[in-house]
Amino acid sequence: MSIMFSPLKIGPMTIKNRFMRSPVYEAMGNPDGTPKPQLLTLIEKLAKGQVGLIIPGYVYSMESGKAAPKQCALYDQKHSDAWKPAIKKVHEQGSKLVFQVCHGGIGVLPELEKRSPSTFPGTYRGLSTSEIEDIINSYVKAASLAQKAGADGVEIHGAHGYLYSLFLSPQFNLRSDKYGGSLENRARIVAETAEAIRKMAGPDFSILIKMNGNDFLPFGVTPELASQYVNFLKGKIDMFEISCGISNVNAIIRTDRIRKLIKYTYDLNFSEAYNLSYAELIKRKNPDTIVASVGGFRTFSAM
Repeated sequence: MSIMFSPLKIGPMTIKNRFMRSPVYEAMGNPDGTPKPQLLTLIEKLAKGQVGLIIPGYVYSMESGKAAPKQCALYDQKHSDAWKPAIKKVHEQGSKLVFQVCHGGIGVLPELEKRSPSTFPGTYRGLSTSEIEDIINSYVKAASLAQKAGADGVEIHGAHGYLYSLFLSPQFNLRSDKYGGSLENRARIVAETAEAIRKMAGPDFSILIKMNGNDFLPFGVTPELASQYVNFLKGKIDMFEISCGISNVNAIIRTDRIRKLIKYTYDLNFSEAYNLSYAELIKRKNPDTIVASVGGFRTFSAM
């Protein structure tokens, strides 16, 4: 039998197989941040299809971090309560559910102020230390609400140019305080968030991160730097989901139509499992960690 059908322990959580529904933006949220019925139905169908780990699309933990219209939220009890019936049905099928928490950073809605680790005059304003602490606290509150809803854990969104991704990227993080400079300082916001969530939630709650294996920027995260971040964070994070790209074509899902369009425009090579080499390098350098790969998986043989 394929290893894809074997169970896997991710921190305190054991998933029944290696199939994961990676978080993608569904645009199925109500104006108040609660999920629409069709989103809950989608999640339930994934469980009926025996997906071992299900992660709904990114949720915002504070209004100032909202990244897209019709995005779901997780900062109020009503958000938590709305998910309870669907999570119960997920568990009845033997699957697990984890919420991905995200602050949009420079990718927030147009009417919101773009936030970055550092100030770039005329574009983004750098965050103060107290603002960083407020954001960390909002992630902890989101994790608490996720736990109350019955979720099995949370995933920190540290990829694709959203806020935590920018802290990890040397191109965007030019800070000289405790949140910038060294590798450890750039990763501090992730470490402190994970530590605070663990203190709040206890040992029976999984903490994951989605992060770039490659920023595809001149001074951004490289696969080697990503592996060093994983080495630093692996005592605090239970699983590392490896993606790629900051506001560029390498960060998108490649349908046939989009693949043909972009290849014509940018002359890029597209392949199935396009993040796998980064995940493989990270796993090789950190064999004691759980590593997941996302991006373009279409055939069972590739998986």
